[in-house]
Amino acid sequence: GITRIFSSTSNRAIQTAEPLSRLIGKEIELVDFAHEGHAFNDFSADNGTGAKGWVNGIERFRKSFARPDIKNNPRWYEHPEFEGQTFEAGVKRVDREVDVFMENLGYRHDRENGYYLPVSPSEERVALFAHAGFGHVFMSSLLDIPYPTIANNFQMGLTGVTAVIFKDTFGFCIPSVHMYSGDGHLYKEGLPTSLDCHDIVYKKKD
Repeated sequence: GITRIFSSTSNRAIQTAEPLSRLIGKEIELVDFAHEGHAFNDFSADNGTGAKGWVNGIERFRKSFARPDIKNNPRWYEHPEFEGQTFEAGVKRVDREVDVFMENLGYRHDRENGYYLPVSPSEERVALFAHAGFGHVFMSSLLDIPYPTIANNFQMGLTGVTAVIFKDTFGFCIPSVHMYSGDGHLYKEGLPTSLDCHDIVYKKKD
């Protein structure tokens, strides 16, 4: 029932979206704010080896993200532990972009109160293809859940499908997650579902 297809400007995301595009005869609409590289620039740090890694994969940040005073704080990025990091700029950038994206779909985000106003709701079913690093940031922004909670506690698997429903109730919408990173399509095809299955897939190709 998909009626519109969006994809990040990452080649891999576009390639993943192409079969659906052909199947339903809809063009892919590119949204650069969903490119994982932008998210990585803002939500990465030195991993202790001189290289940069996603912050939720770095021990000191993962421990900090688990603390109640950080994981439950909408302004978590202002904590002194994160001084010198780019988290605040990243959160604010994504929030702005997500709010524009959603308003163009008919839903105005009232961040102060944590819900959406259905300014021009429709029956469209929208697919957005992007990578997990951006997905964590996107879901945090979309659902008004602090990024540390999403990044630590909500894992996105390979080719996972997430379904979020916007339903007008009492004149406003609170997005409801009906499926998070579902991989039933992999089970159906007998494909590996482990997050560490890259080697298995490549060996099968070889």
